[in-house]
Amino acid sequence: MADIKLIATDLDGTFLIDVQNPHPDNLAAVAECRKRGIHVCACTGRTWGNTAPIVRKAGLDEFCCVCNGASIIDVATGKHRFRRRIEPAAVREILANGIESGAEVMVLGYTTLYIYRQNNGEMMRKYESAFRALDDSQLELHFSDTLDEMHAACADATEKIDFALSVPEGIEDIWDKLNAITQVEITPSVPGTMEVSAKDRPHQTATP
Repeated sequence: MADIKLIATDLDGTFLIDVQNPHPDNLAAVAECRKRGIHVCACTGRTWGNTAPIVRKAGLDEFCCVCNGASIIDVATGKHRFRRRIEPAAVREILANGIESGAEVMVLGYTTLYIYRQNNGEMMRKYESAFRALDDSQLELHFSDTLDEMHAACADATEKIDFALSVPEGIEDIWDKLNAITQVEITPSVPGTMEVSAKDRPHQTATP
């Protein structure tokens, strides 16, 4: 078998036993990997704001992928090595489609979670409660009551957008509308939810 150089791991439901604590066996495995010169990198859908304290305490690799790969972060400095944001014009169109469909809308930025308060439901309450409970979290929460307000707040910072509908079938309507936006990729998540990010491009240089 070829020598292992790198192991990538998710956090929620994989490396962690709750919103912030790694399983002891996983910590032991990371320590053993470090002894053997194997890198262990976190790859998560979270923002850097609620990932930083976990990867630093766990002794994970010097680089970390957040927001489903939209950003690669230098763990020691917290600075971007790569960043792929959704274009501001596309952000507004995506938000408008979600809000008009009655979906819960959550935008993930570098260290900020932007929440549309008018459609706030179970998903948003779950995320907000869990993230507020994190120790040493760098996560900031921003609430908006209108489309204009939310777009103004997150237009230049959007790395990922999450939608959730109480009726899972309604996701198909949003999906069809967003498919017309060529700059984005749509990923299904748990039933009734979807995640929207910018189309991929080569990870060669960091962007501000």
